[in-house]
Amino acid sequence: MGTMFNGLLFFPITPYQSDGEVDVTELAAHVKRGVDAGAGGVFVACGTGEFSALEQDEYAGVVRAAVEAVAGRVPVFAGAGGPVRTARRFADRAKDAGADGILLLPPYLTEASGRGLVRYVRAATREDLPTIVYNRANARFDEDSAVTVAGLPQVIGFKDGAGDLDLMARIVRAVRDVNEYEMFPGQKKLLKETGQPYEKVVADTERNFWIGADEAVTYGLVGKVISSASEV
Repeated sequence: MGTMFNGLLFFPITPYQSDGEVDVTELAAHVKRGVDAGAGGVFVACGTGEFSALEQDEYAGVVRAAVEAVAGRVPVFAGAGGPVRTARRFADRAKDAGADGILLLPPYLTEASGRGLVRYVRAATREDLPTIVYNRANARFDEDSAVTVAGLPQVIGFKDGAGDLDLMARIVRAVRDVNEYEMFPGQKKLLKETGQPYEKVVADTERNFWIGADEAVTYGLVGKVISSASEV
């Protein structure tokens, strides 16, 4: 199972009307403009879109509006996370609304062991809905837990928001033998520190990781740069 992205990844905000209701009309127009401008994927109601501030019905409406606006041109992923049952309900609503997958954010506040994070991913996701796991904040994966999660049939990607280059190097090496696996660097400070765009590198093993070109050399993933990817 895999979902391919080609181009900038678009994380829209969730607009509201003056009465406090979600403005799905403006959201749809915003998403359409983003895709028209060349976005290679839409991540709606994720961290930037503040899914945790949405009620379940609002969330479903936001995801559905984005899916309809995109009209199949690029993949649409929706955010999910928080308590296990809440995260699973978000995943179910995303599936029902037509999303191509979910970006699984951390559980709320409480830190967990690697084994606990693996159990969280298993319980909060669906095998019929592609999932990108977000490594950040209180959900910090180590090599063993990352490898285990990468082996789950629904997990197609790993987005890093921690910015720990040493840990990232070890995780990349640990999961490089997993098929159809992608890594998305979400920490903008790395771009500021290195001055480099994030680029998609195809390794000799044909396993895909979303990291910087120079970092790919450092991690032993020497290959051909074929496209750029970033958050907008």
